[in-house]
Amino acid sequence: RKGKPRKYLNVFITFVVSGLWHGVGVHYLVWGVYHALLQIIGDILAPLRAKGLGLVRANKECFSFRLGQKIITFAFVTYGWLIFRANSLGDAVRLTKALAVRPFSLTQLDSLLFSDKEFRVFVIATTVLLAVSIMQSRGVKIRETLSRQNLWFRWAVCLAAIFAVIIFGLYGHGFNASDFLYMQY
Repeated sequence: RKGKPRKYLNVFITFVVSGLWHGVGVHYLVWGVYHALLQIIGDILAPLRAKGLGLVRANKECFSFRLGQKIITFAFVTYGWLIFRANSLGDAVRLTKALAVRPFSLTQLDSLLFSDKEFRVFVIATTVLLAVSIMQSRGVKIRETLSRQNLWFRWAVCLAAIFAVIIFGLYGHGFNASDFLYMQY
């Protein structure tokens, strides 16, 4: 209501506070600033993006356009999680350099991100989330579809999801229940 500069300042403050709320570390602050800048730059560039899409006559109603948007968003958000997950800002910088020099080399990232087991879990989880997202973008209502199934099937899906969260949550690299993220304050 007070104009774009005020809106951008409010977005910036909100994301910086969100970053600080997650932990005491410069990398959490940078994570908040990163997301604030994504939101602000995205809003500033929206008219240019619309004009560019119009010039190339992009069909915004087709699957490939929506898939492209999801891939781009996923890439930016995933990079943000790299900043968040790093043990320090220095680790985030080293990971970024490793990605720039050898973007497809998992051996450099292994010790800082995840083990082979965790990578498999990551691939499975990403595949499931992408499949659900694609189904939803095609108009499939997951909850309604599931509610039309037999009771035993609904329970099997729910229990499988619960067990997946428990099993994958327990066996993460260096897992220690006492190291709850927000207890660092």
